Amino acid sequence: MKQYIESDIRKNYRDLTRFLIAHNMTITTMESATAGQIASLITDTEGSSAVLKGAFITYCNEAKIMQGVPAEILDKYTVYSEEIAAAMAEACARTYDADIGLGVTGTMGNVDPANPDSSVPGQVYFAITIKGHTESYYREIAPQPTRLAYKLAVAEEIYDAAIDSWKEYYRVTDEYYKEICEDLYGEYKETVEAAKTKNVSIKKLMKDQDYWLTELEESSGFDRDLIQEAKEITVKRKIKGEDETSRYTSTVIVVKMDGKWKVLKYEVEWE
Repeated sequence: MKQYIESDIRKNYRDLTRFLIAHNMTITTMESATAGQIASLITDTEGSSAVLKGAFITYCNEAKIMQGVPAEILDKYTVYSEEIAAAMAEACARTYDADIGLGVTGTMGNVDPANPDSSVPGQVYFAITIKGHTESYYREIAPQPTRLAYKLAVAEEIYDAAIDSWKEYYRVTDEYYKEICEDLYGEYKETVEAAKTKNVSIKKLMKDQDYWLTELEESSGFDRDLIQEAKEITVKRKIKGEDETSRYTSTVIVVKMDGKWKVLKYEVEWE
């Protein structure tokens, strides 16, 4: 039986929230079975207000309809279905104008007395929508000792699916980026115009990057006292098309620990 370890789950969500902060992506949730647990895990990380725009707990069918889930989908597929999870994810993303929407419904340890015909303990449905692209999932959760354990188990399943979904999103986005460039520039060429690396003093790093250092320490046992060196790498790129040219700059801050370099922060700015 799959083991769900609470400390690992909480760490995963801290990492996830830091990822969203770093990429300026916003998120919202509409939760039934987990009753706000996903939103709670996201807000355990400092700075989460920059990414979590809001959240809904829609424990009954009427609440789901009030927040934008079409009643006809409820009638056709029942409240426990991938279709409803998808409608929940899309509805909350639409309401909050968020990049990402999560919808989750299902049954924990007992049959739902309000929906006994479609309720099966341990069956969970959730969906993730990213900028309009929605994927739905179904999972069976083995019996757990407490309702909190059930919620955390579902949270872990959602996290695992989210990572896979984002990998696919960025693969598709990369292809889409190339298509957009072709549409904007026709035949185009992307080149590096300049690359510069400069040393960053440990004192300046501690002052300027305190937020990111603190996030790493809280989420992964990172120890800033072990930093040996720090560098800032700046790369300027040019996209030259048939009739138009654009430029952007990427900046990466890396630190050396135990003889290995690690990325601390990554930013992109278009000119």
